[in-house]
Formats: sequence, structure tokens, C-alpha cells
Amino acid sequence: MLLDEVGIDLLALEQRVARLEKQIRMEFEELPPVVQDLKHQVDSFRKKLETTEHLSWLGFYKELPPPLSTEACRRLQYRRKSEEEKRRVRDKFFSIW
Repeated sequence: MLLDEVGIDLLALEQRVARLEKQIRMEFEELPPVVQDLKHQVDSFRKKLETTEHLSWLGFYKELPPPLSTEACRRLQYRRKSEEEKRRVRDKFFSIW
């Protein structure tokens, strides 16, 4: 067989050639105007997704301070609680156990 003699899988080679022919046909074939317009829209959308220029408005959020609900703020608020409130919470906790 040719596979043993040359070391080429003819079926795989034929499939690769068929895929290339189909790709060439699709690229150079004259499409109807509606399909060309749709293809152009898809290409422009793909380009928009692959670039980050349309995300420039996100840069404004970088200047905002971090939200007040961060873990550091929560710890700070706990330190500000009165001793009586801390004792009450501790007593409730121990009453559960």
C-alpha cells in the first residue's frame, strides 16, 4: 500500500485538501449583497470584541475610591462599637453554646 511505502494517510490528506478547497471557495466566491453586508457586520463585531478600545469608559471607574463595604471598613466599624454592645454580642454568643 501507499501508506506503508510513503508514510502518508491518503484519507487524511484528501480531507485536508477538501477543507482548503472549501475555504478558498468561501473567500473568493461572489456573495449576494445581503450576505456581504452580514459578513461585514460579523467581521466588525469580531474586531470590536478582540480590541479594548470600546472599553475605554471602564477607565473612569479606576479613579473611584474603593467601596465602603470592604473588609477593612467592616473591621474598622467593629472597633468603633461601644464596649457595651460588644459585651451584649458576646453574651448572646455564649448563651447559644
